[in-house]
Amino acid sequence: MADEPKTPGERLKEIRNILSMTQAEMADSLGIKRTTVARIEVGINPFTEQMLRSVSSMFNVNYFWLRDGIGDMFESVPKGLIDQLARMYQLTDLEVKIISAYLLLPDKKKAVFREFLNTVMKDGDLVVRWFVSLY
Repeated sequence: MADEPKTPGERLKEIRNILSMTQAEMADSLGIKRTTVARIEVGINPFTEQMLRSVSSMFNVNYFWLRDGIGDMFESVPKGLIDQLARMYQLTDLEVKIISAYLLLPDKKKAVFREFLNTVMKDGDLVVRWFVSLY
């Protein structure tokens, strides 16, 4: 038996889970209440056009996938730009994946990652100087 098509609300929940976000975190990012996210996920509240566009924009989600289940879940990072960076800086496949993954993160997750890096490098940029010395 084939899976039944998911609703837009179920797709919203799938995105939220993939991004490791709570309903409250997603709601804060979108400027709405946590209960609104919960009600959309279970189909009580409709997914308005404005909310579809907000989720698509904020989390780099394919609008048509979110609304209709068509296409890939996430919009891709512009491949030409990443390829250009990879050539310019001779990046490995792993480095390209790291950069691409970072660019797809929601703003709050990027902030957490930057804070982590700042914590690692706070001792007079000791880690950076060590890393640069390897080259």
